Amino acid sequence: MADDVRAFLVRYGLAGATVMGHSMGGKTAMRLALEHEGDVGRLIVVDIAPVSYTHTHLPFVEAMRAADLAAAGRRADVDEQLQAAIPEAAMRGFLLHNLIAEDGRLTWRINLAALATNMSALIGYPEDLGGRTYAGPAHFIAGAASDYVGEAGHARIRELFPMAEILSIPDAGHWVHAEQPAAFLEQVRLILGITEN
Repeated sequence: MADDVRAFLVRYGLAGATVMGHSMGGKTAMRLALEHEGDVGRLIVVDIAPVSYTHTHLPFVEAMRAADLAAAGRRADVDEQLQAAIPEAAMRGFLLHNLIAEDGRLTWRINLAALATNMSALIGYPEDLGGRTYAGPAHFIAGAASDYVGEAGHARIRELFPMAEILSIPDAGHWVHAEQPAAFLEQVRLILGITEN
């Protein structure tokens, strides 16, 4: 995925861009910065650290795979099917953003089989970066109620990203941008030096 993002930056002449990613997108952004430092002008990583995790999103993936899309006429039908496995309405709503209509029927836009097969790699963090660091500006935004960026994460962040600033958004868990959108956007504006008129 980091290679895909780099190809996009190169194709459109965006070397030196600010790159921001949440969770797996954050891992992708970190790897891009570590492997191709010159292509990333500023890094913003949202609620993830460059460490391996033990928890998994496999139950969400399996619940989505088990949904009977052929029997569902609309998104609300799929939402109802997911309720037993995923009781949190906000999480179901987030996952349902991946549901699209194609040729008059509902389908998932993401490759659920590939996610299930590769979950161990997705929750891990590559150790093959050869001691590389990213010396550019790096900002890590964590949800104060999230356990994704703990003390071990802080230590690894500072090791790989020596210019890192680690910030926390109160009353937010892992889905910082969805749970506290105004506070999250304000923090991103401050990082980018954007002032509202």
